[in-house]
Parts: sequence; C-alpha cells; structure tokens
Amino acid sequence: MESDPSFILERIVKELGVEQIVELLADRIPETDLYTLLLYVFREKTQRLVPSELLKRYQANRSVHPASVDPIQLKQLELDILKIASNHFATPVQLSPVAPLGSCSVVATVDQNKVLSAIRGTEVVSDVTNLLALHISDLLKSRKKSNREDYIRLCTTHRHVRTQYFNNPGMFPHFHLFCMVTSGTDTGSYQFEKQSF
Repeated sequence: MESDPSFILERIVKELGVEQIVELLADRIPETDLYTLLLYVFREKTQRLVPSELLKRYQANRSVHPASVDPIQLKQLELDILKIASNHFATPVQLSPVAPLGSCSVVATVDQNKVLSAIRGTEVVSDVTNLLALHISDLLKSRKKSNREDYIRLCTTHRHVRTQYFNNPGMFPHFHLFCMVTSGTDTGSYQFEKQSF
C-alpha cells in the first residue's frame, strides 16, 4: 500500500539512488540549513502550481475544511469558560498556533507522524497542554528563586490539528479545546495536587 510511509521511503530511495537520504538530511545537515533547503523546495513547488490545482488540493485535504460548528457560539463559549477560569485564579493566555518541533513527541508517547510538522523548527499545535507547560517552564527560568515556589495557573482555548485519520463520526482533523495548567512546588502528601484542584 503506497500510503505506508516505509513503502514511500523505499520508493524514494530507489528512485533517487541515495540509500541514506533520511540520515543525511537529519544528521549531516545543520537544522537551519535543512529549513532553508525545505523552504526552497516548497517555493519551487508552489511556483509550479496553478489556481485550479489549489481548488483540487482544497477538496482533497480534509485538514483545511471549515469546522462544522457555529463560530459565534464557539467564541461565546470560549469567553464564558475563560472568564470562569479567570475568576478561579487562572490567567488566560493567547498562545501561538505553532509550537517548537517535538513539543508532543519528545515529552509524551505521541508519534510525530500524528502531528502537522512544519519548517523553521515548528509544528502546528496538537496538544496545547505541552505548549502551556513549555511557556511556564520559560517563565520559571526567568523568575527569581524566591518566586519559584509560587503557583502559576494559566488557561487558554486553542485550535488543535491532528493528522491521523479516524473513520468515526465526531472525530475531526481540527478542533477546539479549553486547557488549564498549574505549576508549583510539591511539598509532599499530594499537597500540590490538592491545592491545585
């Protein structure tokens, strides 16, 4: 089956005659050079596209279609939830639509193939929990030692994209989530968890 990534990789290796193509690109080329190379490749590919082809691509790619949700009701729900969380000492933040490459697969058991990887060292957010945790870690690095024991409570609503295909009703390639993350120092006996809840 050609959609199998290993089959496609074998075909590419055979067609190009470069046995170690993945290792060469992943290990031998510095990241910034690889991103520059990929940017050049994508620019070349888009310059060869015609407008009628864009429509075909739009029709074939389920990830780019609008969600079947009332946007006004969704925005109102977001506002209501963020206000409730804010009243319970969680600070709302508006996060970027992209995260550092590996934000899910490096710290969790998520396969990178389920994430929409991008270039310039990024991926489209597929789990905002990890991005909030990274943001908190960055905040903690810049804090004075005496402030690090204070709780940090952040919340957000965010559009997520996942690339795996589900043949179930109600499973979509992009969807909205509300998320809260709390950071603090564990003092034992589940005190951090109790106070967080």
